[in-house]
Amino acid sequence: RLVSTVPLAIGIFAPVLALWQEQNRQTTSVLNIETRFDLESKVAAREYNLGILSLPVENKIVELDVIPLLRARYEIAMSADHPLSFKKNLAFAQLRNERFVALRGTQRWRRRFDRLAAANDISPKTVAETSSTSAALELVKRGLGIMPVDRLHTCLEPSDTLKLVPLDPPIWTEYCLVTGKGRTSQNTQDFTRFLKMWLATKCAEDSAVGQSFELAY
Repeated sequence: RLVSTVPLAIGIFAPVLALWQEQNRQTTSVLNIETRFDLESKVAAREYNLGILSLPVENKIVELDVIPLLRARYEIAMSADHPLSFKKNLAFAQLRNERFVALRGTQRWRRRFDRLAAANDISPKTVAETSSTSAALELVKRGLGIMPVDRLHTCLEPSDTLKLVPLDPPIWTEYCLVTGKGRTSQNTQDFTRFLKMWLATKCAEDSAVGQSFELAY
């Protein structure tokens, strides 16, 4: 029983789960989507065996075992034909005149974006807002604007329609796996090991992925 947000379910849990169940055909699975607060609460209550989220854990009253996973580097997502798509890296100040697609003001990635803009003395021109990271990236692919994101949210496979250019100097987000405190099933432990091996393989096979992640194991 796995739980995550939509982008992490699509980019991480779904491909790993498909491969893992090929080797564990007797096992059935659940992959559900929850809000951040409900994810933490329901993993702690053992409604789910394993979740994935960015640090820090927000719900201080629940008891979780936290398994460090990786640090993911901020990158600027843009359409493949954007004028900046040929760049090897970008300083945030270079984006002063760009159009941005953004999440709503209460969401975690939007708050990160606003802090980053303020730290670089930029007032971003936001041309579209949405509550969905997946929807925002679709708008980016279609050339409406750009957005800061990390590679965990965009799928690790190469794309013909989306380009990611790393920010320089690097900015990182830490991710972890979470389980209920004190007891983890054998299947959950096995799936966790399999997921970590999958990520390590992706980093070794694709230099762009390898440069975007720092694995915590």
